Amino acid sequence: MRIALLANPVAGRGHGRQRAERLATLLLRRGHKVEFRVTQGPGVAAALAAEIAPETERLVVAGGDGTLNEVVNGLVDPGRIPLAPLAVGTANMLARVLRLPKQPEDLVPFLERAPVQRMDLALANGQRCVGVVGVGFDAWLTQAVQQRRGRRLGFSGWVLPILRTLRHYQPPRLCVCVGDGTPFPSSFAVVANLANYGGLFRLAPEAGPGSGDLQLCSLERARIRDIARVVWPAARGRIARCRGVRMLSTERVRILAEGAPVPVEIDGDPAGTTPLSVELLPGALPVVAPTLGPC
Repeated sequence: MRIALLANPVAGRGHGRQRAERLATLLLRRGHKVEFRVTQGPGVAAALAAEIAPETERLVVAGGDGTLNEVVNGLVDPGRIPLAPLAVGTANMLARVLRLPKQPEDLVPFLERAPVQRMDLALANGQRCVGVVGVGFDAWLTQAVQQRRGRRLGFSGWVLPILRTLRHYQPPRLCVCVGDGTPFPSSFAVVANLANYGGLFRLAPEAGPGSGDLQLCSLERARIRDIARVVWPAARGRIARCRGVRMLSTERVRILAEGAPVPVEIDGDPAGTTPLSVELLPGALPVVAPTLGPC
């Protein structure tokens, strides 16, 4: 096969390039044609994907969810070439859900023999989204993390940004409209295409890349103590049982802010501010994976 391999050298605490090079070597030994490229900064993955994709049969992305998002948005037609993540990022939301192996030696047989499945995407303010769109606390947090980009983050790299965000955080007042339903108030909202959130939580246990809908998780109040109260249930996939939490299935969501615009994050990276419109793109992305089940 003709396989394109894009690597984010910063991902995986700097080990992304090394693991991608090992995968390229293994594929070459198996007789595949491999085009290997390394990103050099934000936005580069999108341009590289658009450049090399037309001539490839498999597109492997060695990086985190942010790199995957760049690639998916860089493709002119994301529905043409099967994609497979080599999980070297922090959260690796999609790789976890697709149950793909982390080690290059184990990923090779998947690329050769695993079926191609078509997963849903979301379209958020015109940007394709693989996993989650967040409005409120997590979006403020991603802004703080963004200031540390270029360093080797890992989960520990989120500690200082979390503390800084907690110091200045004021919960916003949001208005959420799901489909053609009646708008309702919220203070923190996540629209999910994947059950896994941030590698640690399951904010939307019913979400799945092949489910044919999106899941909304909304907190009516999102003060610091309210967020702290739902952390453990969210880690166990039981946040829906918490007081003040609303879970809904939908194909369209619109979120407005009362007062100043509120930050938005898409797949773990800052993505502008409200107003936010999200809609489902069913079966928009082919992926190499044994399953599209929830994780």
